[in-house]
Amino acid sequence: TKPMLLDCTTISDLTGEEHAQHNAELENGGIDIVALAKARKFSSHFHSLIDRCLEKNPKCRPSAEGLLSDPMFKHLKKRSSEALPNLLQPLTPINLANLANVSDDKAVDSVINSMEQMDVTEEWSF
Repeated sequence: TKPMLLDCTTISDLTGEEHAQHNAELENGGIDIVALAKARKFSSHFHSLIDRCLEKNPKCRPSAEGLLSDPMFKHLKKRSSEALPNLLQPLTPINLANLANVSDDKAVDSVINSMEQMDVTEEWSF
């Protein structure tokens, strides 16, 4: 059988045999794949991309160029370009021209301090 991406929309596609195998794995201390799958949902674009990439015959799989033209990547590129200005808005470019205009050591210390306090660890949501 062909592997598939499991989430809340596809977990019901498991066959009886696959459910039996899953239950046996759970009894032996395995991970509850069904619970994990039910707790997440991927977009239809992502499902389509993964389905194409999991083709058994390599000739039927998309090329790197084909993947880059996939709707999912086009959507990500669009969303990234829309979000980027908001992410960069509080930042000031650091270059020699900007530093040359700063004659006060306290101002430099203030900039360094504010940069150290920035939160750049935003979690990704897939």
